[in-house]
Amino acid sequence: MHKIDSDGATDENEFTDGDPASGIVATAVWAKWLNTVQRELLAILTAGGVTPDDADDGQVLQALRALWPLRCKIIEIGAWNMDQYSNKWVDHGLPDHTKIREVVVMIQADNGELLPGLRQGDGCYIHRITETAIYINKTDGYFNGSFVDDPAINRGWLTLFYEEA
Repeated sequence: MHKIDSDGATDENEFTDGDPASGIVATAVWAKWLNTVQRELLAILTAGGVTPDDADDGQVLQALRALWPLRCKIIEIGAWNMDQYSNKWVDHGLPDHTKIREVVVMIQADNGELLPGLRQGDGCYIHRITETAIYINKTDGYFNGSFVDDPAINRGWLTLFYEEA
């Protein structure tokens, strides 16, 4: 993409409204720059299989959603003494739990250390997904100990990948 470099552009190639009292001219908008932006946007539509329509202001979003159909939501697990309790319910807040395609767990130790990207078999796994909540379970072993027993901290996050309902 081409950053604006016409008369009145800042040294960082940004737009300015100018200031006539200080002798600063407003940025001139050249066809070269507008055509570049138009080509970039049309490339998104083409890649997403969307036919340009000057009556539809939602085409770029439609094309982006076609290119990346899964949405992402990050949810705090909340307080959880993993040393004492082997499971935790976490509300997901989605209208249709059957659209969830993947859940990734990131556990936070008491000292703030992050244990990212845990999936089934990594010591912490998703036991069940219901209409309202996700049931996380931990296996015995790694997550038994004083480094995950502070009940006052957020224990980590769930990253949900889901299709829009």
